[in-house]
Amino acid sequence: MKKLILCIIIKGLFLINTALAQNNAEHSDNRLNAITLNAFGYSVFYSIQYERLFAIRNIGRFTGYASGLAGIGLSGTLFFKRPNISYLSFPHHLTYNIGFDPLRLETGIGGAVINGYKNQYFVLTGLRLHSLQKQRVQLRVYFQLPLTKSDEELFKLNGGWSIGINF
Repeated sequence: MKKLILCIIIKGLFLINTALAQNNAEHSDNRLNAITLNAFGYSVFYSIQYERLFAIRNIGRFTGYASGLAGIGLSGTLFFKRPNISYLSFPHHLTYNIGFDPLRLETGIGGAVINGYKNQYFVLTGLRLHSLQKQRVQLRVYFQLPLTKSDEELFKLNGGWSIGINF
């Protein structure tokens, strides 16, 4: 229960930061959107996701920004369990990224709403190859530490990767 409350507080702080960034005219022209294909993270086999970068700021020699993501994907039981059943899944995250262009360290919280199962929540940490220009490809590799216990038969890896394009 304590982990869930901590998760809600952290998500709330990200939401406040990103909501305030929407009204900041200084940064209104450099927000990016992205469509990504994800594999194996968020307790899903694969998913397609929409990502929005908020509050892009220069911090000394570094660039930092918040990232919000939502998607839809397919999850299921482990391959060796029979019958192998698939479930609709809705991955999401709020993270903060900081680093040099194009390499950034990413950390935050995320999870997945999986039809027929308890919601899954994770602490995410990873690396991004991500240019802050439109029409550029991004690559992300990340690890996740589960905050909630999942059913044993549910497919889950403690990491994943995604590839996408900015627009």
